[in-house]
Amino acid sequence: QEHAERYEYNAVRVYQELVPLGYERGYEAVKRFVRGLRPKKGRHAFMRIETPPGRQAQVDWGEFKKVRLGSAVVDLHFFCMTLSWSRVIEGLWLLREDLLTLERAHLTIFRRWGGIPQRLRYDNMKTVVQSGQGIKAVWNRGFLGFARSCGFKPEACHVKSPFEKGKVESSIDYVRHNFFPGRQTGSLEALQNQFDDWNKTIARRRIHGTTYERPLDRFLKEQPLLQTLPAVLPEPV
Repeated sequence: QEHAERYEYNAVRVYQELVPLGYERGYEAVKRFVRGLRPKKGRHAFMRIETPPGRQAQVDWGEFKKVRLGSAVVDLHFFCMTLSWSRVIEGLWLLREDLLTLERAHLTIFRRWGGIPQRLRYDNMKTVVQSGQGIKAVWNRGFLGFARSCGFKPEACHVKSPFEKGKVESSIDYVRHNFFPGRQTGSLEALQNQFDDWNKTIARRRIHGTTYERPLDRFLKEQPLLQTLPAVLPEPV
């Protein structure tokens, strides 16, 4: 017990220290014993906030480092937008995260959905939030003009608070572990086509772990409640 506490409950280290003292049993026995000594870690509890259909989507970037596309190795940026009520995911595979790319990605997804949520929630990405956080956020002036032209209200999370946009965080994690492993492709366009097919045939048709419904079925109810697209959408240049 003294060894376990001294070596921060690292079973390998405890085993290494016990052998010179005459311990003759195997490592597995030490591992089981040390596991029982480890202090129980507390878990933070969060209240899940649910919003009405059409009210909110959450936005974030996922980074995928050193991905082979044909003969090149690149860092990919996965732009993800998730409708908070239906849990429908839309994503775009891109090579950068600048403001122009961000705005064009929004427009692509709005057109795919055939509408725009009332509010979009972001973390503190510099292309969106100039300074501050939460309700005290100072918005990037260019992005705020874009949001007003589209007709949605941006919302900012607090720093280091990923749980405030947990739905899109979960979406990126799902893509990272369900779609991406073992994926091989020769181009960005091919990767996007593979993702769109996976999203249509698997992601939207699975039974969601929280809603216990298929995102596709919920989207059919949510889509008519999105704001209609403006007659003229802003063209980022």
